[in-house]
Amino acid sequence: MARPNYETIRDKTPFRWRVNSTYHAFFALVDVPLRQVNLHSEAMIGLVRRGRPLFRHQWGDRVSIPSLSTPAISYGHINGLGADLIFPEEGEVSFTKICGSLQEGIDLLQKTVDFASAGMVPFYLDYRKKLQEAFPEESIGFSFSVQGPMITAYYLRGEGIFYDVYDDPERFGQFLDLCVDSILQYRYFLADLNGQPRINPNGTLLYDDVASMFAPEMWPEFVLPTSSVTSKA
Repeated sequence: MARPNYETIRDKTPFRWRVNSTYHAFFALVDVPLRQVNLHSEAMIGLVRRGRPLFRHQWGDRVSIPSLSTPAISYGHINGLGADLIFPEEGEVSFTKICGSLQEGIDLLQKTVDFASAGMVPFYLDYRKKLQEAFPEESIGFSFSVQGPMITAYYLRGEGIFYDVYDDPERFGQFLDLCVDSILQYRYFLADLNGQPRINPNGTLLYDDVASMFAPEMWPEFVLPTSSVTSKA
C-alpha cells in the first residue's frame, strides 16, 4: 500500500488552531450547582444570561460564545430503555444498570420503544421549550444523546459484557445487533425531532470508547460489523 510522504505534507500544511466552548465554561464564571442546571431550566437560563457577558469579557472575540442546548447528558437512549438517571449534587449524571444477564438484555432490546415518550425525554423536551421561550432568536439543541454499540452494551450489562463475549459469543453477537437496531431508532427519533435527514449527507459522530477494551482479534467479529452497520445507517 502506498504511504504518503509526511515530510512533504508537513511542509505544505500551515499551522491551524481552533477553540470550541460549551456552556460548561460558564460554571467557572458563575456559581450555579450542576445538578440545578441539569434538572431546572430556569437555572440554565440564569447560568447563560449571567455567564455570557463574563465569558465575552474574559475571552473577547477569540472564542465563540457557547451554543444553547438542553443539558449534555449522554444517556438519553438507555434512559428510554429503562435505566434510571442519577443526579448527584456535584458531578456528572450517572445511571443504573438494568440487565442482570445477557438474556435480559436481549429481551429488553426486542421490545418496541416510543422514544418520544420514554424516560425523561418528555421532561427535556419541555426543558428545551422553556429555553426557546427565553431565547426566541436562537436555535436550541437537544443534547439527550446516545452512544455507540459497544458502549451501549456496557451501559446495559456493565462488566458482564467482558464475560459474555467468551461465555456465549453467539448470543453476545445477537445482543450487539439489537443494540445497533435500538441505537438507530433513537438516532432517527433525534433526526426527526430536529428536522434533519435520518441519513445525514454531511456525516455525524458516534462515540464508542469501550470498543478499545476488546482484543484486536475480536474486532472482525464483534466491533467492525456493528460499527459499519451503524455508520452506514
